[in-house]
Amino acid sequence: MSILDQPPKLINANWQQWSQRLSTWLAQTRSSLRHKLTGESAAEDGVLLWDRENKEPTISLNGEFVPLTIADGYGLFRCNVDQSPAAANTAYAIPYDETAINEDVAVGTPTSRITFTRAGLYYIAFSVQVTSNNSSTKNLWFWPRLNGTDLSGSTIKASISDNNYTMVASRSSLFHAQAGDYLEAMYAADSTSVTLDASAATAFAPAAPCVTVNITRLRQL
Repeated sequence: MSILDQPPKLINANWQQWSQRLSTWLAQTRSSLRHKLTGESAAEDGVLLWDRENKEPTISLNGEFVPLTIADGYGLFRCNVDQSPAAANTAYAIPYDETAINEDVAVGTPTSRITFTRAGLYYIAFSVQVTSNNSSTKNLWFWPRLNGTDLSGSTIKASISDNNYTMVASRSSLFHAQAGDYLEAMYAADSTSVTLDASAATAFAPAAPCVTVNITRLRQL
């Protein structure tokens, strides 16, 4: 049996030395986080447990166990191909052709769908680059759609007029997703004379996607 298998003994009633040796022994022999079981009490703040079901640590806070989310559930997706509405005042889903980085969030089928492996509260940042094809005023709308349902109060409305003028519209927000859910970025315009413009690289700057979506999981549900 190793000396590390036994707690230190009290010698000559020297409590200070014993407490120091005990602290060292505990640090050397500490085990993994205890698993969170049904009926665990969160009455005391600061109790750290491992949630086996959701595969992440939790800590008790204000009477409940709060997840300490591990860095997972994220993705950066781009559309690098021009998109133009075939008809005015008609909703279209934006497809993605590039996944820059991801974990537990991925492009699905069709490629306009971003799918979620883990339930959670997610942060999303969306940006789009639009070019006007004539000098008339055009209105555009952009909004998220979760599992085929539009998210209320989420639309970006923008106007563009000058010929060959390019603008960027963006917005960030929070939303809940369950495992297996999918998210789409929708757009519409009251004219077909606009393009979601993916610009080619130049000698001095890299290419610009027409749409970029950045998603980060903040915590489990």
